[in-house]
Amino acid sequence: MRDSDATLILYRGEMTGGTALTVKFAAELGRPVLAVELGQADAGAVRRWLGENHVTILNIAGPKETKNPAIYAEAREFLRLVLLAGQA
Repeated sequence: MRDSDATLILYRGEMTGGTALTVKFAAELGRPVLAVELGQADAGAVRRWLGENHVTILNIAGPKETKNPAIYAEAREFLRLVLLAGQA
């Protein structure tokens, strides 16, 4: 997180544990942070946020798969939509 331009947090439900601490640490470092609840996520809004904040190095955080079953696949698909938009 320290070496990134911003942090994107992908989560479901309530943020707890290390995911909640990530928000605090990003604020302490003065880095932009965007928390996106999967299922209500808007890939276009995330792309705009990345551009507005001139993000070249992005830290991506969220809860562990063991605490949120299937979140890895959901987050991966969402990131694909965000990062590969407009590519053939």
